[in-house]
Amino acid sequence: MTNFAIGRINKDQMEQNKQIEVVNIANVVIENLDLRYVDKEMILIDNMRDVPELSQTKIDFYVFSLCVKGKITFRLNGQPMVVNAGELFACPPKMIYDDPMVSPDFECKTICVSDRLLRSLLAGKAEIINREVYLRRHYTYHWIADITSASYYDLLRDKWEHADLTTFNKEILLSLMQAVLLEFCVIIKDESDKDEMMPAFTTQTNELFRRYIEMLSQEYVKMQTVGWYAKRLYVTPKYLSHVCKTLSGKTALDWIHEMVIEDVRYHLERTTLSVKEICVKLGFSNLSFFGKFVRKHLGCSPKEYRLKNR
Repeated sequence: MTNFAIGRINKDQMEQNKQIEVVNIANVVIENLDLRYVDKEMILIDNMRDVPELSQTKIDFYVFSLCVKGKITFRLNGQPMVVNAGELFACPPKMIYDDPMVSPDFECKTICVSDRLLRSLLAGKAEIINREVYLRRHYTYHWIADITSASYYDLLRDKWEHADLTTFNKEILLSLMQAVLLEFCVIIKDESDKDEMMPAFTTQTNELFRRYIEMLSQEYVKMQTVGWYAKRLYVTPKYLSHVCKTLSGKTALDWIHEMVIEDVRYHLERTTLSVKEICVKLGFSNLSFFGKFVRKHLGCSPKEYRLKNR
């Protein structure tokens, strides 16, 4: 039986305490399987006949799973779900996974990706996925078996198994992962375009969330207060945060920080701007605050991060 676990927490403890445990991608443990990561941000799982046993588990990363044979049923945030053969399941972070049951012939190919890595690889296109899963609550998509993305997956797995993660091999893996994610975006967008007028887009809360994410994505200096964005959306900061939390599991401030840190990563990894110039460019008030922000979200100073990722 395959288990996701965190440290020493086990199923009996969870059932006894009736807790919802958050599973972070860096702490995933799967019995009888030697996992290989890229920077603790990406996992591939082949032929996962069994599914995580832990009930009431909040998964803190993206899960993309292609059902090859059979079917699986489960609950996602309390909503009954069924994924059949030939369907792609896309699950965003902060979702609660519960009550899984699989058919005897169930087979699937699964890719787990951290929120940071997905945003880094897809840049602005990540919002195609987020719009579908957060606004439309649409998690399953029809998969055409002979499209090139199936070959991408096999190539990704082959490279993963037969190469050490030196600099060039790591770049190849990330490029292949980017190709797979872009294929996912094509599938998701194609289905989205067929029913663009779904009722979910007509509700005021969903429209507000869409406008907020769009505004945040397009704003060059994103490091503003929630109140700054709320004022431009003609709502209170409290209401904006409530809508964001309800629809995505993240507060309005969480979304600001996530998008700002992606801008930070981009400039540290791909430009020659000094740390001070990046600080000013992204709207931070001073170097000290910028340094603390980067250390909190990346675990090291801006200079250290640049040295490790250039």
